[in-house]
Amino acid sequence: MITRIALIALASLSMLATAHANETKGNKPVDDNTPVISVNKTPITQATYIDALRAHLASGVKDSQPLRQMVLDDLVISEALAQEAKKAKLNADTDVKRAIDNAQRKILAEAYIMKQLAAKPITEADARAEYDRQIALTKDGRNSVEYKAAQIVVKDEATAQAVLKRLKSGEDFAKVAKESSIDQAARQHGGALPWSLPDQFIKPLGDVIINLDKGQIVNAPTQTAIGWHILKLEESRPFVAPSFEDSKGRMMQTLLERKKQDIVQEIMKKAEVK
Repeated sequence: MITRIALIALASLSMLATAHANETKGNKPVDDNTPVISVNKTPITQATYIDALRAHLASGVKDSQPLRQMVLDDLVISEALAQEAKKAKLNADTDVKRAIDNAQRKILAEAYIMKQLAAKPITEADARAEYDRQIALTKDGRNSVEYKAAQIVVKDEATAQAVLKRLKSGEDFAKVAKESSIDQAARQHGGALPWSLPDQFIKPLGDVIINLDKGQIVNAPTQTAIGWHILKLEESRPFVAPSFEDSKGRMMQTLLERKKQDIVQEIMKKAEVK
C-alpha cells in the first residue's frame, strides 16, 4: 500500500514542481483544484496538499522530498480513515459533531484574523518605527533590563488555576507548557519566550515580569485578549541594544501580535457575552 502511494507521490510531486516552475515563468497558474491523488475516487487537490505542506514548513521543518512524500501519505491515510468513519456514521455522533464544531470555530476565528492582517500588512517602515520607539524606551529604568521568561497560555481562568496548581506541586514547567499551552510557537520550546524588555510583552505581562525573581512562577494567572497567562522568570540581564537588522524579525512579530490583540479587543467590544 505505502509503496504504491510512494510511487504515485513521486509522480504527483514531480507534476507539481513542473507546474509551479511554469507558473513562475509567467505561464498559466496551476488550478488549486487539480487532483494530486485520489482515494476511492475522492480527489485530494493541490490546494489541500499545499496547505498541509505549509503547515509542516511553518513549524520549522526543512522542505525535502521525503517530507513532501510523508505529507501526501498522511493525507491519503486520513482520507481513507475519514471515509470509513462516514460509512460508520461517526460524523453523526454527538461528541464527534461537537469536536467538528469546535475545530470549525477555531479555523473561522483564525481566518478572520488573517484577513484583517492581510488588509494592512506590516511593513519594514513599521518595524523601523517600532525599533526606534523601543530603543527610546531603554532610556527608562524600567526598560534598561531585559527578561527571559516562559509562559503557558490557556483559554479560561479555571484551566489556568488548574495548570498553576500542577506547577506549584512541582511539575516541570516545560512539560506542562507542551501539554497545556495554546501558544503554539512557545509551546514547542516548553513555553520559552525570547529575551524581551518589559514593554515588549503584551500588556500587562511586562508589569508582572518585572516583579518576579529568577526562577519564580507567578502566584496568579494574568488575563489578556489572547487568554490566561502563567509566567515564569528564567533570567534577567542589562539590556544592550541590537542593530535594526538584527531586531527586524522580532519587531515584525511584536507588531503582528499587537495587531492580533487589537483585532480581538475590537471584536469583543461589540460582542454580547452573558
